[in-house]
Amino acid sequence: MHPTAFQSTSTTAAWVNAQSCVWRGPENVIDKTPLASVSLYRKKKLIQFFCEILGITNANWRDYMDMLLKFRKMQRPPPDLFDKLQQLYELLSKSRLSEQEWESVM
Repeated sequence: MHPTAFQSTSTTAAWVNAQSCVWRGPENVIDKTPLASVSLYRKKKLIQFFCEILGITNANWRDYMDMLLKFRKMQRPPPDLFDKLQQLYELLSKSRLSEQEWESVM
């Protein structure tokens, strides 16, 4: 279930498919929903379900690159594009990449 369903102001609930989720990741920067932001999901059995059974991983450099490419192709970029780009480049610079991975970025 989408994390916003657990907010006190929520009036509806929505399901999110596993491909649209990360376990931990930046909120409102990439187009994937971080599930660990929901305290109810941080129980041992649910962590095991999401991460081991469904294969949901933390956001990584590939997610950041995918989002950069999506921003590049957007006809109507968001008004806070500069802030999001800055955050993505900061996250990318903090990612531990092998030499081969850096070459694929360039």
